[in-house]
Amino acid sequence: MNPPTNRTAPQDIVGIEETVLAGICRRDAPSADIAQAIEQLRDYEWLDPEHATVFAAVRSVAMRLGGEWRDILPAQATRMGFPDVDWPRYFKTKVKTAPALGELVASLTKAAKR
Repeated sequence: MNPPTNRTAPQDIVGIEETVLAGICRRDAPSADIAQAIEQLRDYEWLDPEHATVFAAVRSVAMRLGGEWRDILPAQATRMGFPDVDWPRYFKTKVKTAPALGELVASLTKAAKR
């Protein structure tokens, strides 16, 4: 019998990754929170290739936060050679009980270290 492990399953980490990216892409996410999340995740190794693409697009346009994410990010990903990102997954509508972006990032980095 195998001993129990405290490791987070890869599919659970992928789910947390998507939640973090949706938090970053939320229309109401404060720009300071987005900048902090980008800094904290700059060396993170994304398990899902699409998530890596979304994060790369976010990083490349983060300085132009004045624009509309829903227009800027898909265009940036397309310029990067990834036109088929499923953007509605990341542009989820505001959820009243959504945790703070910092909490989401902490959850992801903690899960990935296990």
